[in-house]
Amino acid sequence: MRINEITLKNGSNSVIIKNNVFLAPMAGYTDYAFRRICLEAGAGLCFTELTSAKGMLYDSPNTVSLLKKSGGSFDSDVLKNDPVMKEPGLTSAQLFGSDPDDIYNACTGKYLTDYDLVDINMGCPVPKVYKNGEGSALLKDVLTAEKIVKAAVKSGKIVSVKIRIGLSENSPYVTEEFAKMTEASGGAMLTVHGRTRDKYYSGEVNFKEIEKAKNAVGIPVIANGGIFTVPSADEIMSKTGADGVMLARGAVANPFLFSSLLGLKRDEDRVKLIFKHIDYMKEDFSDRYVTLNIRKFLGPYFSGRRNASKLCKELYALNSTDEIKETLVYRIHITDEV
Repeated sequence: MRINEITLKNGSNSVIIKNNVFLAPMAGYTDYAFRRICLEAGAGLCFTELTSAKGMLYDSPNTVSLLKKSGGSFDSDVLKNDPVMKEPGLTSAQLFGSDPDDIYNACTGKYLTDYDLVDINMGCPVPKVYKNGEGSALLKDVLTAEKIVKAAVKSGKIVSVKIRIGLSENSPYVTEEFAKMTEASGGAMLTVHGRTRDKYYSGEVNFKEIEKAKNAVGIPVIANGGIFTVPSADEIMSKTGADGVMLARGAVANPFLFSSLLGLKRDEDRVKLIFKHIDYMKEDFSDRYVTLNIRKFLGPYFSGRRNASKLCKELYALNSTDEIKETLVYRIHITDEV
């Protein structure tokens, strides 16, 4: 696929994103540890987990913890002699909410002082978000959506918006309308997940609707949905004319997809990857928390490998990260079972 920088602006405030391969916001996945892994793999822009604007205003610890973007260090072996990694990619805070005032106050509040970039979620299909008029529910109300974008832009942040193409295949698509609204409201970039809300994360991606968004506006349009391989990234770029791609579950299964798309050399040893992921998580969380939460990555990381299901079942039963590491070393480097 075509690799290029993307420049985003809001008035005199501007940023240059070093490449057009992004990590999507994913609840429960794109914490600081996983974002670091993807930035090391070459991601130009990573997004936080979707974060409640209202929760920030109430100083909710669970909400605020999602916004960590600094601390720790990048792997020195990755940085060494790698011009790409001398300046790691950027991070954007993804917010959700239905009240323009909440969005504005969150953008101007103390928790986003380190963020130049803010993304507004208008695509989350999860019922508990949708029923509150947030996420993909905003696709029913372009006027409120417009007020939200304008409120974020007014804060001085550089604002992007992430949408789906509509609510269902039985209702009108809103892609072009929301693309134009985003640009007219001062949004600097739009990401289109090429599925309707009712499809969640399955079914075919509608390239035509992403292409409509691209043709309707002058701001960058990023394609999202169904990107698991280099060929699938090439296909969505060529069929939509999008300015870049956003990886979601494809990155969870294979963070090295970033480096493959960018033509970068990385050590793709999955055991080393898991060790690093565990160590990064332990900088912020207890061993018990990490032991439980690394489990959701083990299946994707070993997907398609010999005896992967058997190995993961064994790892899920362990009670510490040391046990996980010891078992991986034994099963893979000693018995060569995977």
